[in-house]
Amino acid sequence: MFQMDNHEFSEWLRKELDDRDMEVTELATKMSVPPASIYRILNGERDAGDEICRGIAKALGLPQDTVFYRAGLLTEKPEYGDDISELATLFDSLSEDDKDEMIQLARMKSDKNKKTRK
Repeated sequence: MFQMDNHEFSEWLRKELDDRDMEVTELATKMSVPPASIYRILNGERDAGDEICRGIAKALGLPQDTVFYRAGLLTEKPEYGDDISELATLFDSLSEDDKDEMIQLARMKSDKNKKTRK
């Protein structure tokens, strides 16, 4: 079973924020929570529960299972990688036309890769 301690989760969250050039206050605003809630998590003073993890996932555009796993709320890492999970989350946010276009693009790329491997 995976169990990330408060320090590991806070470091992971800090990196995610840094990667997006996002301030804690911006994250808190997107989550509709007081910034102090996020600062307590980052300082290791509080665990991230279900609602906070859902909010982090939505605010950062990450799959919920990734955030829950990082917070130690999932006992097993998802069978698929973070990239696939993120892709599914992004795909789910698209219009039906955009989804069709992305599927066509993925098929085209897959066919191209198959041809270059022969």
